[in-house]
Amino acid sequence: MKLNINIFRRKQREEAYKGKYLNGRKPEGTAQKAVYISHENHEAVKRIVGMAGENGATISGYIDRIVTEHLERHDVELGNLYRKKKDGIVEQITISRW
Repeated sequence: MKLNINIFRRKQREEAYKGKYLNGRKPEGTAQKAVYISHENHEAVKRIVGMAGENGATISGYIDRIVTEHLERHDVELGNLYRKKKDGIVEQITISRW
């Protein structure tokens, strides 16, 4: 009998995803803030968390982990954009003073 390795890998990815995003851990520093997302995204996230979430997974926890990963993954790009914007504002202030 031949083992389908793709099914095994898919199952591993699913379990890794659930462990990373759909666990019951509350976000660190839980000074919660309200944010607005589209109705369509809210419905999709609600279905995902309700269907695949375990151990008290929440919509806010799921979104927090996604945003955290995004910020970590794009740290360099975001830092560069921030510095460009900050430098542009400093130049505008300097020029407008004189």
